[in-house]
Amino acid sequence: MPETKRFLETATEEDVELVRRMIREEGEKGRTYISRRVCEAWGWRTPKGKLRDMQCREVLRELERKGLIELPPRRKSCPQKGYKNRTSLGGEEGTLDLSVYLTLTLSSKDRALALHRL
Repeated sequence: MPETKRFLETATEEDVELVRRMIREEGEKGRTYISRRVCEAWGWRTPKGKLRDMQCREVLRELERKGLIELPPRRKSCPQKGYKNRTSLGGEEGTLDLSVYLTLTLSSKDRALALHRL
């Protein structure tokens, strides 16, 4: 991505130190959290105002490849309390039963759609 390359060419020691500090202070919250915080600190947003999170993660990975920072380890499970990652959604492992039938009722005044699980 052009913005990523441009940033890497112009990054200062202060920029890298900011990332190191964030990793040191909040690294346990994960890479996504860090990249969002870095985007906020650098003001990296799209024209629509969304954080440039993916571009920031690319920059962080490149900084790590260059040996300038050490990112926290990748998470293997979701940190949200009560949430469990699932590899199976029911039925045989890895399959999802999507058997449904639709009833469409049209009248001059209403339109209704009913979805029923088989």
